[in-house]
Amino acid sequence: MSDAPHKLGHELFFDRTSSKRLINILRTAGFVFQTIYEVYPDKAHEKTLDTEWIQKCGENNWIVITGDKRIETVPENRQAVIDAKAKVFLLNDSNSKPEVWAAAILLGQYKMQDIIDGTTGPFFATVGKRCDSHVQRPRRPVGYVDDSPQAAEASAEAKSTDQTEVSKPAATPAGTTPRLPFT
Repeated sequence: MSDAPHKLGHELFFDRTSSKRLINILRTAGFVFQTIYEVYPDKAHEKTLDTEWIQKCGENNWIVITGDKRIETVPENRQAVIDAKAKVFLLNDSNSKPEVWAAAILLGQYKMQDIIDGTTGPFFATVGKRCDSHVQRPRRPVGYVDDSPQAAEASAEAKSTDQTEVSKPAATPAGTTPRLPFT
């Protein structure tokens, strides 16, 4: 085990659903973890039941990252998570490229850390590849008045539904930035 500072404050565990490329990217980024291939070397991982490695994760306080939905849905696996008080992050699909999942984990690590620190095991949390909170909604500069046909149409529609006109600077409280009308 390395003396390097751990990302997420804990050692992670990746099961069979993780590719070597994902593992290499995250190791290069400084994450410390075990893989099923390292814990059960040679071909031992092929015969290792999910319930066995889940128990080992609980014993070692390893945080599980997996793309295998059966960890949550198969009763024996779910019970193993409960018994081990395991903390499991489920990647919401296992068909995306490893670079996509590495990016999601890198960007999501602070939220994941909050969940790990704030929630005792057992738990399941889903990690999505879309990180909408990392790029926020666009906003108009204070004082900008949109006189395009689309803005006029949106303004007319807003008035007909008894809503406040979005692009009107006077409706924006002092010191704040107007937001665009996206949901």
